[in-house]
Amino acid sequence: PAITLLAQINAQLKHLREKGVENHLAGINNIAFDFRKKIKDLPFDIIAETPSNCITGLRYNGRSEFSAYNLFYYLLDKYEIYVTPVGGKYSETDIRVSHLGDLSVQDNDLLISKIKEYLNEHR
Repeated sequence: PAITLLAQINAQLKHLREKGVENHLAGINNIAFDFRKKIKDLPFDIIAETPSNCITGLRYNGRSEFSAYNLFYYLLDKYEIYVTPVGGKYSETDIRVSHLGDLSVQDNDLLISKIKEYLNEHR
């Protein structure tokens, strides 16, 4: 049985009862807004006109070569940071960044600094 999954669901429900759903959703909104504000200086466009607070899709718009898959593996292998590449037509240009989970604005700062590091190393 998926006992650990049930334990995680129980812990999350307890957390939501203590914190309140509105406060929890406001925290997700804050993380998403903070990330989108800080990413503006990088060569990415936010794909959706009205993005969800849960995730931000980014499309590379820079002049140098770029590989979303290479960025994914760079962040994962070097720092154990997860972003999500996409498949299909935009597999080399698009990544998705989640704003769900135990995240903070400091996590956004770390992610953005590592993306900048990758871009500087791969010009």
